[in-house]
Amino acid sequence: MNLVKRFIALTLALLMLAGLLQVIFAAPKVGDVVDHVLHTDIVTYINGLPIRSYNIKGYTAVIVEDLSNYGFYVVWYGTERELTVRPLASGQLVGGYTPEKNTQPIGSKAMPVYFTDIVTYLDGVKVDSYNVGGRTIIYVDDLAKFYAKDYVWNPEARTLSLTLKGASPGAGSEDNSGSDSSGGPVIEKQPIDCNVKEGDFAIFKVTAAGDGLKYQWQRDERDFKSIIEKLERGDRSSLTDWNWVDLKDDGRTTGANHFELTVLADLETINSGSYRCVITDSDGRTVTSDYASIIPISPGIKITEQPQDKKVKAGEYATLYVGAEGRDLKYQWQELIASYKVYELEDGKQFAGLSYEYKNITDNDKFSGTTTNTLTVKVDTPSQRRFKPKTGSRQEYICLITDRYGMTISSSPAKINSYCEIMITEQPKSVTQTERVPAELNVKAEGDSPLSYRWQFVWLGSWTDIPKDNPKFAGVDTPTLTWNCDSGSFNFRCVVDGPNSEPVISDEVTITYNLPPEDIQIRQPKNFRGRYSEQASFDFAFTNIKVDSLECRWQQKGDDGVWTNLSVTDPTLRLEINSATSGRWYRCTGKVNGRDFTTMPALLEGTLNYRKEGRPYTTWNITTNGSIQWFDLYNYIEGDELTFRWEGHKEKDDPGIFKIIEPEYFNFQCGSETHIIITEVNGAALGISTTGTKGIQPLYKISIIHTFDLYTQARCYVTDKYGEKLVFNVYIEYIEI
Repeated sequence: MNLVKRFIALTLALLMLAGLLQVIFAAPKVGDVVDHVLHTDIVTYINGLPIRSYNIKGYTAVIVEDLSNYGFYVVWYGTERELTVRPLASGQLVGGYTPEKNTQPIGSKAMPVYFTDIVTYLDGVKVDSYNVGGRTIIYVDDLAKFYAKDYVWNPEARTLSLTLKGASPGAGSEDNSGSDSSGGPVIEKQPIDCNVKEGDFAIFKVTAAGDGLKYQWQRDERDFKSIIEKLERGDRSSLTDWNWVDLKDDGRTTGANHFELTVLADLETINSGSYRCVITDSDGRTVTSDYASIIPISPGIKITEQPQDKKVKAGEYATLYVGAEGRDLKYQWQELIASYKVYELEDGKQFAGLSYEYKNITDNDKFSGTTTNTLTVKVDTPSQRRFKPKTGSRQEYICLITDRYGMTISSSPAKINSYCEIMITEQPKSVTQTERVPAELNVKAEGDSPLSYRWQFVWLGSWTDIPKDNPKFAGVDTPTLTWNCDSGSFNFRCVVDGPNSEPVISDEVTITYNLPPEDIQIRQPKNFRGRYSEQASFDFAFTNIKVDSLECRWQQKGDDGVWTNLSVTDPTLRLEINSATSGRWYRCTGKVNGRDFTTMPALLEGTLNYRKEGRPYTTWNITTNGSIQWFDLYNYIEGDELTFRWEGHKEKDDPGIFKIIEPEYFNFQCGSETHIIITEVNGAALGISTTGTKGIQPLYKISIIHTFDLYTQARCYVTDKYGEKLVFNVYIEYIEI
């Protein structure tokens, strides 16, 4: 019976509105960029009307909310974050989109595609959905599977055309026409749902045959808020307590006693319930029609301005703004929270991992404007990088925007990048040099890490950066400047800068050399650059005197700026390049022919190298026990101030295809089993977890083995502070338990 079907549908809708708990495994990370929309010249049509569309992975997708203007009924369940789509028996096609000519290269990236926790259903079946520009999108191919009468791709015209099936049996087609064998009114055509814009008139019409027919339209005026409250208490008795009330003609309703009823579609009538008609013939025999509802064509929510990432000093306030158009909009800002969770799987296994979730925030001493279109946030102190990601807030935000119909969309995420203001904690001091030793200036600063330094001196009347290739100077881009001279005086200062803050300039100081004439000339040691694990060497020599006696000792400058004696007393210093020697300064000091001397300092620069026998690859065994396992690239490479870019190849990728590895959380349903796969990236560390690599699922009584789409190879592009690069390959094997 069609009426039974309608009752079941209403019951399910109310249950969803009641917010019944669902079992969810491995909550995905909302807001992750999972792909990109590509520029395309393809135009998509539904029943001959163009509809806005996107190209993702070579497939065409459309916005779910737009379908309400193309013959579909779209319902948003805010509590469950679900969208349901079903076709209207005689849905009004409004369209309203005018295609624009594409001017960008076909296949180039247009905008990011975000992961969303919103679940979309077509006729009760879940389909893939994503978030683009704050809207939920689904593939046109999925629409075609359910609703296509014709589905045509025209490669010459570059058009994709979907023609929907005609009115399907259901709301208006069930045979409820005969009253009984003794005769009576016969309904020839049932009223159907009316899809109109708010402010327009909804028209319900019933066609019947019989003698002396009289019509009485009714509306179900149950208190749906009360029903939901009862459902939340576990009381389902009210689901069958219909409250049909006879209508009368008034300012909003006409035709209450006519075969055609006209109702003004304002917000009150839209939310008030459904309509049916009781038909009575001249003998007093009656028949009751199916009920139909007003389904509003919502103008929708249009985000006109997405919130933007901000760089703000710690302790100050950042403002995020979202611009949107729609009716009676309400706003709720959410913050990204990371937490460790343990999931119980059906096979008794446990899975623990870091879960990311956006959660509502409220006004307090940190936030204001949390329910407006403008959020003000006090910026946290930037956190230090850790090997494993930590729990807590991420200072990343989205805004949920809800219109008067209850439709909710999400803005794009916006991050607040915090930095600390640069502060010079120790100013350089003027130096008057009376010994034949290179003079040093030191500056100490903290703040917007990593800091950079530029020493300047007054040259030809203006402040000028000291050139790196000037042999009289060393450390021109470090916290310590060294100058070797026989006589003279110059003014110096240091410019300290960071990646996000404004530069800070130190005090101006003077180095003055006041030395007697000296005939000793030294061939100074030179900076040395080589790969880690290789050997570096520094030496010096006297060029204009005969060396009768030489006493010398090499020194290394520590992180504290203090020169420390080494054990080497030869004119040549040899060192292995490693983390203890790379990035350090070296000089030699002593006596030649009884005269004191100190060389200019020289810098040892260690570049990237492979740790283990120069091997650029290894095999990584992952046990499929559901716990996250880490691969630490620092065990295989070494170098200074390294940056990393991980790429991966999956089982189902074409040969040779590698894509950027980003954090991802997803589950794979295989029969009654749910397998969870997690990937984490944190600098040199790659983390992977899975609860299995194969699963058996019966299909038409035939067991089929499904292989999960896991990474089989990863490679990391590593760059050091000097711009040197190398690639390390990791071949991944899974050990099932």
